[in-house]
Order: sequence, then C-alpha cells, then structure tokens
Amino acid sequence: MKLSILSLILFSSCSLFGTKYSNQKKSFPKDKALLTIYRPWRFAGSVIDPYTCLNNKVVGEFYNGKYYQLILKPGKYHVDHAALFDGPSGNGVYFEAKSGEQYFLRFEASQIVGVDPAASGRPPIVSLLNPMRDLKELEKISDQRVQKKINNPGLMFVKESYALSELKDIERYEKKKFNSTACNAN
Repeated sequence: MKLSILSLILFSSCSLFGTKYSNQKKSFPKDKALLTIYRPWRFAGSVIDPYTCLNNKVVGEFYNGKYYQLILKPGKYHVDHAALFDGPSGNGVYFEAKSGEQYFLRFEASQIVGVDPAASGRPPIVSLLNPMRDLKELEKISDQRVQKKINNPGLMFVKESYALSELKDIERYEKKKFNSTACNAN
C-alpha cells in the first residue's frame, strides 16, 4: 500500500514541471518565425544544463527533457550554448529566420562537439558514452532548408517530422528572465 501511494505521488508530481508538447502548431504572427528549442532526455550529460545563447544573449537553458519556444523577427541569428563560467562554445549554428516559418533546434549534450582546443585552450567536449551518429543518418533528420552543413551533431536544426516524434515525450518549461552574462565571449 505504501509503495503504491508513493508511486502515485511521484508520478503525479511529474505533471507539475510542465506540459507535454502538443502536436498543434502554436499560433504566432505571420510576420514572425517560431523557434522550438528542445533537448531529449538522456542520462548521459544529464548533469549539465547550459545556457542557450541567441545572438550572444541568454534566452533560456537546455534543460534535460524540456522544450521552449521563441517568436523571432525575420533576420539572421546565431545560436550557441554556454556554461556559466566558460562562455559560449564557439561552435554554434547560424540561421536565417523567415516570416511564417517554424524551426526546430535540437540539443543533445552527449553529442556536443566542443571548440577547437588550439583556439581556446580547452579540450573539445565529446562523449565516449554516446559516440556521434553517422553523417548520413544526421543528414536524413537535419532541416536542410536551415542548415546545409552539420558542424555540430549536438546542436542542429531537425526536420519537423523528426522533432515531433521526439517532442511528444518532452515537457515545456517556462523561460524566465536571465541576468547571466554567460553568453558574452571571454
């Protein structure tokens, strides 16, 4: 009896952390773009939640098993990830947001390729627990209209169909205002 009550409390409390992604497209102004940023839940790399940098400003965090959305003006953007004390990785992705378009940016901590150690003095971050996927496999899921070349399999734009298959199990988190300067280049 105690075990079933504990299980009920544990599983019901999960709903307090956010709602699951809905297949319905969020309505957004036609003169804007919608960027859905998400991170599938993984045990490997689960202890880190780097900041999300958009044009060198903190706009969120890559929480394990969470997603959030940003409405953007059309234009050119750079997305990167940053640790609190290390600054941006220097290996982010560039894209151009177009009016009325929806984009899905996937962060996979176990797939992150770090900056060139010669340039930064820091070693690259590559997981031995989850080696990089085959480039052909990545090309099948990447959103070619946004990202022609995959430089970093840990931070890449993916096709809507692929994103939706992963987002069904991911919870939303509400962004807060960030005062961090983690995204400023050192």
